[in-house]
Amino acid sequence: MAYLIKAPPKVDSTFHESAQVGLRASVRDEDERGWRPLTGARTIRELPHHLRMRMLRATKYLYDSNPLARRIVEYTKNFVVGEGIYYRASDPRVKEVLDDFWYDEVNNWPIRQHERVLELCLYGEVFWPVSVNKRNGHVRLGYFDPFEVVDVRVNESNCLIAEEVILSREIAGKQAYRIIHRDENPRSPSYGYLVGEVFFFAVNRVSNTPRGTSDLLPLIDWIDAYDQFLFMRLDREMLINSVCWDVTLEGADATQIEEYAKTAKPPTPGTVRFHNERVRWEVVAPKLESSDALQESRLLRGHILAGAGFPPHWFADPEGVRAVAYEMGFPTEKMLVARQKFVKSMLEFVFNFVIDQAILARRLPRDVDRRFEVIFPEISVRDLERTSRALSNVVRALSEAKQQGWLADEECRKVISSVLAQIGVNFHE
Repeated sequence: MAYLIKAPPKVDSTFHESAQVGLRASVRDEDERGWRPLTGARTIRELPHHLRMRMLRATKYLYDSNPLARRIVEYTKNFVVGEGIYYRASDPRVKEVLDDFWYDEVNNWPIRQHERVLELCLYGEVFWPVSVNKRNGHVRLGYFDPFEVVDVRVNESNCLIAEEVILSREIAGKQAYRIIHRDENPRSPSYGYLVGEVFFFAVNRVSNTPRGTSDLLPLIDWIDAYDQFLFMRLDREMLINSVCWDVTLEGADATQIEEYAKTAKPPTPGTVRFHNERVRWEVVAPKLESSDALQESRLLRGHILAGAGFPPHWFADPEGVRAVAYEMGFPTEKMLVARQKFVKSMLEFVFNFVIDQAILARRLPRDVDRRFEVIFPEISVRDLERTSRALSNVVRALSEAKQQGWLADEECRKVISSVLAQIGVNFHE
């Protein structure tokens, strides 16, 4: 099993075999192996740069060419963004600043929100350089391709603090960009406010891994294997449908057979063929013995979807839908809600930077009411019909229990509140 990284020839070793070797050798300086800084441990368990480039090429290729990979990423993006993101602010002046940022012709969040979340899922990280208008603090976002990022440098004493993004080439005369952070220098005029040159957000990582990884990374080889399996089955079906004519000329020598072959043509549908008893025409079809591929296909696809966190019936697999569809939706819902909350935190951080720049440019006063709320569509994969029936049954049971004197009004209210909370409705007295 080998994933196609450069397209179209296959490589000898799998992506993940190479990745494991790379991770074992990912200490930045071989001379420092086994040592740690006096100020604190800083072992970086990062994908080596060449393997990261392979991952980025592979995931982009899969998204462009493989329908299963594309649908996995699109499902996550569609549930996170849904009908669209919007916001509101307590102070109209803050709302005006956020509107200018949101609807800027380059930022264009009403349209680009979908592709920005998609890139986060596909590449595992996003880099948005910023340009700030000195006169009014207006913020405009740019874009750094993850392919161009060589490294994300962290603080020497605290690997949780990402400090710089290092590019493979100079852009606007620079190669190292400061990641946006809160200014902690008491002597600075921007003390206490967010400052910097580039937003950096990453998913699918741990604390000592500065950069993120794609949602498709654990699935690359398996999706490729599934792709090869389907194409081999297609080749087999094409062979099965291939036929040839076997013509036997009894008693004919080589010269006679050769002369007959020059004039004989395969019969077309609806035609009449004449010959004597010494000529026999037969159709020959290949007999390729093979077991039914349905179970193997389900096995591979199920393994991929389990790793992606999606139930099989979302991908046109009807087996067991009636029995398990309702229950299988909950783990997926939790996964999607977690990603949505992450994206919400990203936007809140970006909005705080936008407001801070407006304050530093004196467009907004320092004591302005900066409260705002970023609102996402609700994610729900629940079977509402089934839930409503269960709620109706609970209400009837509580009514009977109250009539029998088994439960008081307050206890019934608590039960109803608990049931409503399970379907995402917060009930407050």
